[in-house]
Amino acid sequence: TPSLTQTSFLVSGTNLQEGIEIAAPAGFELSLSEDGTGGYTSSLAVGAAGDLDPTLVFIRLAAGTPVGFFTGDIICTSAGATPAVMVMPESEVRPRGLNITALDQSKPFGEELLLGTGQSTFITTGLAEGETVGSVTLTASGGTASNAVAGTYVITPSAVTGGTFDPANYSVFYFPGTLTVEGVSFADWAAGLADAAPGADPDGNGLANLVEYFFGMQPGADATGAMSIGQPTGTNFHMDYRRSKSLNGVTGEVVWKNDLSAGTWSTNDVVDTLLRDEGTYEIRRATVPRWPGEMRKFLRLEVWEE
Repeated sequence: TPSLTQTSFLVSGTNLQEGIEIAAPAGFELSLSEDGTGGYTSSLAVGAAGDLDPTLVFIRLAAGTPVGFFTGDIICTSAGATPAVMVMPESEVRPRGLNITALDQSKPFGEELLLGTGQSTFITTGLAEGETVGSVTLTASGGTASNAVAGTYVITPSAVTGGTFDPANYSVFYFPGTLTVEGVSFADWAAGLADAAPGADPDGNGLANLVEYFFGMQPGADATGAMSIGQPTGTNFHMDYRRSKSLNGVTGEVVWKNDLSAGTWSTNDVVDTLLRDEGTYEIRRATVPRWPGEMRKFLRLEVWEE
């Protein structure tokens, strides 16, 4: 856009052989009307032969002037007269704000995703009319691999390039999008079971449907190794357990108590870490501190629908 404000100067002459030609320095444009209704140009003619009464001329930064500082000579010429020169004060074209926002994406668990770089993966706000952006670099905080854990991840755009815009004329601001990895719902997993209730055990293997789903097992599968309590060390107790990577709407956590009397199970000081990735499921370890003098803690895994 051109500058919203302009400055002005007066031009006059006597005994002119012809009118006065006024040339603006590079980056500026001239007009005889303050509101620009008469149009702005890089040069204009004022008056004719004879005398010219003082005439107001307006000058502003032109729309196409790139980012930077600009000054230079305003030169007035007329046949047979010595040119009149006036220095234009230094003026600044500041960068235009350009927002690049990554569009949200999603994929089902089990499929790999390429984020892409083209214009269908982001939106722009602030480009000058007629200018375009070619591509951006998109980086996800995770989730693109075929067996990435179901959930949400951050898509971060950067390094905008291409198109017709000049990066030097813009201050670019990047805004993230969301990648959603869609897991398999418990209802879909349990479809076809004789009893699909979360707490039911139609296959009779001692595990409720919801727990089998949490473990990432097929109904009736052998549950050996799905959960185990390790030998306590001098500093902690721990439980290892299996967790499906495609959970959707179901979660779980390890809790503990010092005894089995009535009371609330605690999650205080429980540290949950990944032991190993098994493709479609993980083996995780929940560790609880063993305080001096403690002989035992009771640990259990709680699973529920969110």
